[in-house]
Formats: sequence, C-alpha cells, structure tokens
Amino acid sequence: MLKRTELLLTHYDQIICPHQIALPAAGVDNPYQVYVLPLAYEQIGLLYAVLGLSACHLGIKKEDLYLRETLAVEYRVRAIRCLGETLRNGVSSELDENERDGIFITIQILLLQDIFESGISTHGVHITGALSICNQFRLFDTLSRENERTIFFLGNLAWLDIIRSLADPQRLCFSPEVREAVATLSDLKFERVNGCPREMFLIIGNVMEHAKAHATGKIETPEYERLLNACRYQFYSWRLKADRYPNDDLRWSVVAEAFRHACILHTSRLLDATQPAEAQIIQSSVTAILDSLAQIPADCHLIELVVMPLFMAGADALSPYARHYVLLRFDHVRAHGGVGNHMSISLLKSVWDSRDRQPEDDNSNIPWVWFTRNSGSERQHDYLII
Repeated sequence: MLKRTELLLTHYDQIICPHQIALPAAGVDNPYQVYVLPLAYEQIGLLYAVLGLSACHLGIKKEDLYLRETLAVEYRVRAIRCLGETLRNGVSSELDENERDGIFITIQILLLQDIFESGISTHGVHITGALSICNQFRLFDTLSRENERTIFFLGNLAWLDIIRSLADPQRLCFSPEVREAVATLSDLKFERVNGCPREMFLIIGNVMEHAKAHATGKIETPEYERLLNACRYQFYSWRLKADRYPNDDLRWSVVAEAFRHACILHTSRLLDATQPAEAQIIQSSVTAILDSLAQIPADCHLIELVVMPLFMAGADALSPYARHYVLLRFDHVRAHGGVGNHMSISLLKSVWDSRDRQPEDDNSNIPWVWFTRNSGSERQHDYLII
C-alpha cells in the first residue's frame, strides 16, 4: 500500500498538478504542489481525495478499470466521510487554518474527480458545507493578503460555484461579499487556474446572483431585465488591462476575449431563453469566441483554460463546420490534458441533434440546460462545464 500511495502521490505531483494551473514561465512555483501535498500529509481526508483523483486520472490514461472504478471510488468514499466529519466538527468547535483550508481544497479535488469521470458532480452539496464554514467564522470579514493559501483555495471554489450554477442559478452558493473578497485579495494565480479575469468573475457572479433572485421570486421580471442588461453592458465595455496579464504571452488577451463573449452569450440567454440561435446577438458572440480560440495553437497550455467558452459557443453553433471545429478543439483539450470532456460533448450533441430534427420553419431555441434536467427525479446533479 505504501508503494501504491507513493506512486499515486507522484502522479498527482508530476502529472496532474502541472495541468491545474497555467505556469509556462520557468521558476514560478505551482501552488498546488506547494500547498496541497504538505496539507495532504497532515489531513487524512485530503490525502484520500488526492489519492482518489490520482487513481482516477491514472486509470483513465492506462485504461485500467481497477484504478478508475474501484480504487478511485474507494478513496473518494473515504474522503467524503472524513470531510463530513470535519464539517460536523466545524459546527461544534472552531477549526484551525489548516483544517479550514483542508476543507476547501478537498471539496475542489472531489469536484475535479467528478469532472475527470463524467463532468457531473454528485457531491456539489459540499460547497454548501464550505459556505457554512465561511459564514460561521465571518471568513470574508477577516481575510487579508496574508491568508494567501486560503484565498487561493477559496477563489477556485468560488469559480466552481459559478460554473455549476450555469445550469441552474438557484445552485449559486457563495455570496457577493465572498466573491468580492476573493477578487480583491487574489493575485494572478486566479487567472492562471480559471482563465476568467477577476473583474469578469465579479460581473458574471452578479449575473448569476440576479438570476437566482429572479428564479426564487425575490425580484420581479422588469427589475431583473434591467439588472442583466446593465451587466451585459459591462461585459461589452470591458477590456483587459495591461497589468492583468499573468505573463508576457499576448494570448492571454485572447483567453479573456473568449470568456467575455461566453459571459455575454450566457447573459443573453438568461434574458431570453427563447431567442433563436440565428439571432445576430447570439451569433456575434459565437463567432467572436471561435475566432479567439483559433489564435490558440493545439499544443498551447492555454487551451485547457477555455473549455467553458468553447462549450458556450458550441451550444449555439449552427453550421456543420463550426460544430466540427468545436469538437476538434475539445480533442485538443483532451490531448493536452489527458482527460476528455464527455459530458460537455454529450450535451452539445443532444442540442445539435434536436435542432437538426426541427422543421425548417421552426427556429425556436433549444437551450442546453434542458438536457441537464432529470425527468421524473427530484434530485438534479451539478453539471461542471469547465
């Protein structure tokens, strides 16, 4: 077991970690290697999560069913049990900084394993547990730049929270105060991990906050439309500042542009889900995303950051060549990172097939979110489009 543990930890350190953050510059530390592995030696639940993720990834690469479907699942179950116990302890007694950070990164790694396996998370409820820890200790009131590790973990979790809310705004969990603290206190590692610039992260967070409020009846439709139109205007007028480049690679501006139009596209769909895909405002954003992605070569490390914009463009791609290009770019992501995006591609093909079956005189929209709902089931899992 010790030999197997060493093998899996080495795989996480040398194979998985380099793909979790875009760090092409020599001499720049990888925070996942710096922060996660030392914590994993101290927090048994985090250790199980890391081993489960590594077993899953290695099992996919080697086509080893035992690693992927038996060992990875066993470690994940152990990690979830430990996480639940830690969360319960956090309710009754104060957690120290290592325990708190261990919770945040364990949840992120569990979600990442879900992404590796299917892209559908059955454990998104644990984000709610993380939020309870934030609220209990008023975390967003006490954070400072000295809490660099906490801010890094919390920022990535806050972005995952937005990603899972794309299919259902009511799943948005973190508050605007948490997102504001993350955006203010984070450094450029946030962009290196998630791709989306922090200013844009705040705007799309507000979009989803308004969508959640509207879905739960807290704001009326006219006010909702006014707020979303204001956010969409912010996206249209936003430009990447020179000091916001993680390094001197000018293709970071291309990544930012892809995210900008992906956010515009999603905001437009929230404003009017019935708008035909042929509408000019929709196709303008689709074209802008695909044109931006065309400037990122297949072997460029940045290709792994743009799955969300790629999916958003694909959901409204109409022509056969545009759809083929989207699938080609997903192949590039898989080849670079070693993990496919089966769920994203499955959702896109469901949308495309349904549109192709429409009568010629019917151009009504077919939203991709239709295919995330489980008919006849009260439980809906989280779809992680990243």
